[in-house]
Amino acid sequence: MTHVRSITHSIFLYSVTVATLLFSTVPASQAVEAASKGFPDEYRETMQRVLRAFTARDFRKANELLDAADQIIPDTPMALNTRGAIAIEEHRYVEGASFCREALKKDPNYFPSRFNLGEIPFMKKDYVEARRVFNELLGEKPKPDVKELLLFRIFLTYLLEKNDNIAADKLADMPFPCDTGAYYYAHAAWEFAHGNREKAASWIRSGDWVFTAARNVYFADVFYDLGWAERPAASKLPPKLDPSALPPPGVAPTK
Repeated sequence: MTHVRSITHSIFLYSVTVATLLFSTVPASQAVEAASKGFPDEYRETMQRVLRAFTARDFRKANELLDAADQIIPDTPMALNTRGAIAIEEHRYVEGASFCREALKKDPNYFPSRFNLGEIPFMKKDYVEARRVFNELLGEKPKPDVKELLLFRIFLTYLLEKNDNIAADKLADMPFPCDTGAYYYAHAAWEFAHGNREKAASWIRSGDWVFTAARNVYFADVFYDLGWAERPAASKLPPKLDPSALPPPGVAPTK
């Protein structure tokens, strides 16, 4: 009996906009504005520039812009989490965790920072601890798109531990039809992990056709970190994709 559920799927047409804060259905500019509601226009505009620099992986510039943002309003949860996300991307995990915890002191329910505290052990290959954090968040019954992200990460922890029996069960539990590209990227991950790069690429193409590559950026990011796929340069982003419309910094959505 195969571990991977075979499916016959038709293409569903989704009326979606480019994701923000992972999967919300408003443009990134609106998402940043909502996260900084009540803040001066200058602050919101500076955080938009932070977003563009982060998206281009120009972390030095992003940090400089965060310094400028702090001169306007110091140490908001969004800014602290962004500093944490940059540190995590640069494998400065202790510093990244510190920034995320500072953000949570200001807003204990700030989901991006809570997720990032699970991302750190995940990137350090401490899959048991990462799974504990993700399961805790999953137990809070998040909205469907966030649930799919957490299920995807939990599935990966078993897959990367080479625990194929449980990983196969988790793969079979991935929702379909789905609100995100998690289903497609989970199947791609299974194929990558078992040396089937062509099948993996086919699953990615299907997921990106349905949800767009921009909407799937947080799933693809894991593949880049694992060496399963090559991270595209900022100059190679799809021509119709405005970097400012990509998800704001941090590896997690709003809850």
